[in-house]
Amino acid sequence: MSRVLFFAPGNLFHSNVPAKLRRVYATDIVKWLDTFGSAGIPVTTSYQAIDLVMMGLTSGDITRRGIDLLHAPFNHALFSLLPIFGLRDHALWLQQNGVVGNVAGEFWPEFDIPTPSTMVLAPSRITFSLPDPNMVSYSETGGDLGGFRPETAISHYQAIRYGDRIVVPMVGAEAAQKAFFKWQRFWSQEALDELILEFAKLANDGFDRTVVFFMDVEAPLVGSRHGLEVWQRFFAAIKSAGLERIFVSFNDAARRWREAVVRPKVSAEHFLARNLGVKWTALHPQLRHLVNSAKVHPVNSFQHAAAALWTTSDVLSAMDRQIKGDIHLDADEGEVVVGHDPTIISVAGLVMQAFNRWQWDGWYSQLSGDAEWFARRCHYMLQVYEELC
Repeated sequence: MSRVLFFAPGNLFHSNVPAKLRRVYATDIVKWLDTFGSAGIPVTTSYQAIDLVMMGLTSGDITRRGIDLLHAPFNHALFSLLPIFGLRDHALWLQQNGVVGNVAGEFWPEFDIPTPSTMVLAPSRITFSLPDPNMVSYSETGGDLGGFRPETAISHYQAIRYGDRIVVPMVGAEAAQKAFFKWQRFWSQEALDELILEFAKLANDGFDRTVVFFMDVEAPLVGSRHGLEVWQRFFAAIKSAGLERIFVSFNDAARRWREAVVRPKVSAEHFLARNLGVKWTALHPQLRHLVNSAKVHPVNSFQHAAAALWTTSDVLSAMDRQIKGDIHLDADEGEVVVGHDPTIISVAGLVMQAFNRWQWDGWYSQLSGDAEWFARRCHYMLQVYEELC
């Protein structure tokens, strides 16, 4: 029987979530946490510290619900890029002011795992990688672009040693992930039965392994019309089928991965060479944004918190979708549209402008509606860190 770790990372800045749904999600976050806390199966999640501050949460609000919480940085930045663009000190601050979890695991945004020399968090942690770092993403908009050479495929291993870390590829549950995306779009009993069947196959596959079923907390806000109800119905279906027995806690999975870890003969960096050009760094506007980001060097907590609003990878992914256009997917009532929220880009630009001019009064005055609400939450976060200076 394959054991399954259910990993659902959260990201308030998820660039594919429409502005209106982002506001509802943040406002109703306690309902979402209650749903995961009462899922009836072990749940592992991660959030960035900026998300928790903006939603009025603490890590304790998550862990006291029985949810395993990974350590995570302050924002959703690409940590392999920050030192390259001269932002090593900023990367250090983002790590030192991140979320402290309740298990010995950590989350690197976009699974962009930096070199060991730039990791400043506690050692001996377990972190996750994609089965193929060449993948566009890990959501319904993603896919395999052809893959790397077989000898550098991390999916051949249960866990590998990388510096003082253990890196685990999220493999083994790909069929269930694909079925989940289909079901949340079409919302039919037939599609749900197909999804549950994939978990039943894992329960009866005869393997002694632990696989990772990975899905963004916000996936139902991007690829479905049904929001939180997707998770509620999913957990109910798992319990109804008697399949909760195959899901394991992070600590249980970690114990098995530590027993299985190996140090590959080739450099571990070969396994983790993330292709950032497919979504975050291929287009001129993205590169200009990175170059402009590199011109600012924060020196205190307020300035680092402000910079975090434009160094997040979500600005780059929003630009990618803005230029390439929306993705239209067949769904239960015609189609769902995977687009981008321009607010993420607007806030980054406005905060950078306010930073350079050092004029913070009314920096978001040109925004309105849901965009203004999000900017006001960003402003609240900045006020919190201004008080620390």
